[in-house]
Amino acid sequence: MRNDSLLAHTGQRIGGNDLDINLTFKQLMHPFGLGSKVSSGIDMPLTQFWNPISINDIQAQKAFYSRQNLTTLKSLHRDAQEPEKLARLLKVHQETLGYSLARWAKICFA
Repeated sequence: MRNDSLLAHTGQRIGGNDLDINLTFKQLMHPFGLGSKVSSGIDMPLTQFWNPISINDIQAQKAFYSRQNLTTLKSLHRDAQEPEKLARLLKVHQETLGYSLARWAKICFA
């Protein structure tokens, strides 16, 4: 029956790097602070977790690794309810580890 076939799939097409990035975001970014909050109870900005792993988006990479964003990350770290998680994200920035995260996630989810 066609409904049981991969050809019956509907919706947004996603694969390759896009699939790897989405899997990394949903499955691997929580230890870096995704879903956590600042001391006032506001959620951490999602772009801080999306941009470092968006390896196919040059603008996202430039935005994440900019000096201005380092200042933002340090401020979020200071105000975080779970600062140990944001410390990991700061390390991603300081050591330019976004590509490595996406690569290791691809290996783990393969």
